[in-house]
Amino acid sequence: MKLINGLLGMALGLFVIPAMAIGDEFVEVIVEDKTALIADPVELLEPDVGPKRFDLTQGLVKANIERLTAEQSPEYTVVWSTTKKALQYADHQIFGVDYDDLLEQIVSQYGLGACIRANDVVEIYDIKANRFYCED
Repeated sequence: MKLINGLLGMALGLFVIPAMAIGDEFVEVIVEDKTALIADPVELLEPDVGPKRFDLTQGLVKANIERLTAEQSPEYTVVWSTTKKALQYADHQIFGVDYDDLLEQIVSQYGLGACIRANDVVEIYDIKANRFYCED
């Protein structure tokens, strides 16, 4: 009987001791490195930083570009140096880094180009008719 109790105690000791050692190691890691539990400070982004989204709507591309300009860069005036009537056939979302990127995504789909002039004018032109129009 003593032998069985001794073996049983030894068996329990083999399971309990490693569990305590593992538990102590786990606790020691947390206690030793208190900063591991503290999250790095999160830098809040300003509203103008980060990707921008624009919803293209079905209809004339001209209306979409004018709406994009009014929403994203209202200081710009859009001038049309083309009579091309491009149509957007379905609603679609585009994402870009800034106004220039969004504008480029729109005009490039329709063979149009866009120049942002120093006097805050965005000039839209037909690339086929004026391939190097924007280069000053």
